[in-house]
Amino acid sequence: MMKQFCPNCGKELKSGATFCANCGHKIQSQKSVQPTSPAVQPTESTQAALPTEPKEEKKPQIFCPNCGHVLKPNAEFCSNCGYNLKTKQVPVQPAASPSQPTQAARQMQRAPKKPMKTRTKVLLSILGVLIVAFIGFYAWGTHYYSRDNQIDRITTGLRDPNKDISQYVEADTPDMKVNNTTVKPLQNYYKEHQTAVTSLNTKFKDDEDTKNISLVQDGHYLLLFPKYKMQVKTYQPQVTTNHSNSTVTVNGKNIGGLSGSSGKYYKKLSLVFPGKYHFNVKSEVSGRTLTATSTANIWSNKTLDMDIQTQTFSVKSVPNGVVYINDKKVGTLDSKGEISFKDYPITRNMELYVVYNNKGKSIQSETVTDMADAFGSFDDDDYDYDDDDEDTDYNDDASDTYSDDVTKDDGNYVVEPKWKGVIATDDATDLLNSAFEDPSSDDFIDGSANSDYSDIKKMEKNWDNNDSIDSYDTDVDVESIYPASDNSCSIVFKVTYTFDNDDNTKTQVMEYTGGVIQKDGSDQKIKTIGKGKMISSKTEDN
Repeated sequence: MMKQFCPNCGKELKSGATFCANCGHKIQSQKSVQPTSPAVQPTESTQAALPTEPKEEKKPQIFCPNCGHVLKPNAEFCSNCGYNLKTKQVPVQPAASPSQPTQAARQMQRAPKKPMKTRTKVLLSILGVLIVAFIGFYAWGTHYYSRDNQIDRITTGLRDPNKDISQYVEADTPDMKVNNTTVKPLQNYYKEHQTAVTSLNTKFKDDEDTKNISLVQDGHYLLLFPKYKMQVKTYQPQVTTNHSNSTVTVNGKNIGGLSGSSGKYYKKLSLVFPGKYHFNVKSEVSGRTLTATSTANIWSNKTLDMDIQTQTFSVKSVPNGVVYINDKKVGTLDSKGEISFKDYPITRNMELYVVYNNKGKSIQSETVTDMADAFGSFDDDDYDYDDDDEDTDYNDDASDTYSDDVTKDDGNYVVEPKWKGVIATDDATDLLNSAFEDPSSDDFIDGSANSDYSDIKKMEKNWDNNDSIDSYDTDVDVESIYPASDNSCSIVFKVTYTFDNDDNTKTQVMEYTGGVIQKDGSDQKIKTIGKGKMISSKTEDN
C-alpha cells in the first residue's frame, strides 16, 4: 500500500487519516494511485492521464503568542522573547540597571551631538572667570573691610599728622567742615598721646565710645561692605586778651576783630574739632609791638586767656642746643649751654624744649610745661578752664609731663629742661666717684663682665701692691653731660689722682671723653668711662 504524506507539513499520514496528526491539516479523501517509477518520464500525452501527485502546499507560519515573532518549526522557545511554548510562561526579566541604558536610550546616545557655537563658548568662559573673580574679590573685601581692620586703619592715621584721615571722620553737626586741615589738630594731639590712641582702639573694638569720639557706621564700601567712621564732637572755644586792637590767629588763621572793653577783649571761635592748637596774639603796647604764642589742647568750650605779660629768664641745657617755645625756634644755646631772654612775652600754656644733634641724630628734651605758672605771671582765679575732668582720653595740658624745671637763682628765673635717660650732674658725680674710689660691679652695665670695671679693679690692685705708694685718692669733676639716646647719655669728666708717700705727693689729672651712663631699669649705671688723656702731672715734696 502506498504511503501518504500530509500536503501541509509532509508528515507521513496514517492509513485512512482524515487529519494530519502533526499539523492538523484536513486530508481530502482520494484513491490511492501507484507512483510512477522515477526512471520513467511520462509523456505529454500520458501525463494528463496519470494521476497528479498532491502539490506541496506552503507551510503556514507560526507566531509566538507572547511577542508575535515568527517561530521556527518544532521550536520550544521563542527566539525573540524566550517564551516557553510548552509551559506557556514568560521568562522573568531582570530589573533595568542604571548603567545599562535601554535600546532607545542607547540610540539617543549614539545620536550625534550638535557642536556648541564659538560665541556661546566665549560667553560661558567669561561668565566662569567673572564668577571666580567675584568670589576672590568678596573674600578679600570681607577681610580688608572688616570692622577691626577699619578701626586699625583709623587709629593708625590718628597717630600720624602726615596722613589725611578726613575720609574716616564726621562731625556731630552738619555745620562743621570736615577736611584735612580741620582734622589735623586732632592728629597733632594724639601724636603726643600715643597711649590714648591705643585705648581708643581697644574701646572701639569692644563697642565702647568716649565722650568726644564714637564709632558709627556710615554707608558701604563698594555697595557690599559696611563703612565705619569716627564721629567727633565739636567745640566753640573763646579767646580773651588784655589789649585792644590785638590780632589773634589760630593755627595761622586770623580769627577777626575782638570785642570788649576795660582790659578784657574776647572773640568766640568758629566750630573746631578737639586737638592741639597754636594761638598767636600781636598787640601794640606803649608804642611797642608785642607778640606772644600759646599752645592749648581744646577738649571743651573753654576760654583761652591770651593776656600778654613779659618776663626775663634764661635757659640752661646742652651746648649748642636749639631752644623751641611753642614749637617755634627762638634761639641757640652757646658753648656753655646757656641763653637769656629779656622781657619775653608770656602767655598761658607756654611750653619749651631743647633739640640736640648728637652725631647726626636729633634728640629732643622733655617739654617744660606751663612756664607762666612757674613765673607767677597770672592769677588762676581769672581763668575759666571749663574742662571735663571725667574724660580720661585727653589731657588739657600740652604735655603729659609735669616737672620742676623752672627755678629761681639770685632773683632770676632759670629754665633747665630734663632729658630722658640723662643723669643729673650731682648724681653722675657721685656715681663716678664711687666707681673710682671703691668700684662695685653693681655700678656697671653687665656687672663684673664690664671691661672698664675690671680695668679699674686691676689698676687699684697694682697701687695697693706698690710699696712706693703709701696712699692714694681720686676725685671726679663732671664737665658736661649730653643726651645720647632715650636711655643713655654721653659724659665728659676729669679725675684727679693723688699719690702720697713719705717724700712727696704726686698729683695727676686725667680727662675722660666718650663716657656713657645708661639707664638700667630705675638705676643709672656706667656703660663705659670712655678714653682718658693726661692733661697735667706734678710732684710736690712733703
